Amino acid sequence: MTSSGFAGQLESKYNPLLFVSGGCDPYSAVNADGSLGAGLRPNGGGRSGCDDGGKAQVYIRRGISNGHRGIMYSYYVPKVRWGKGDEEGHRHYWASVVVWIAKSTCDGATMKDLRSVGISFTTDHEK
Repeated sequence: MTSSGFAGQLESKYNPLLFVSGGCDPYSAVNADGSLGAGLRPNGGGRSGCDDGGKAQVYIRRGISNGHRGIMYSYYVPKVRWGKGDEEGHRHYWASVVVWIAKSTCDGATMKDLRSVGISFTTDHEK
């Protein structure tokens, strides 16, 4: 769920389009009781047990780092695998994207005054 007002409009405007080409679909990180999900053992096929899309939830935070404004979008997946053996992966994985934004004017802030100036993301992890 996005924030209300201008902040919510900003979060919606830059929300990345997520495409899962392999591996797990994103899921909610917590269960119905509010506890952290148990994740899944990294065995079976890459999508084994976690390909039931439609349960995703995006986690959004806004902030400032070294004077630059950013919006971080994070997605949780219950397991990640990077090889064929049962030992090549782990439970719980977070994929995040940060969209860096800037105002094009000095006065006020309307949606048309903002533009993205950079994107940060992780593509893969080394063993």
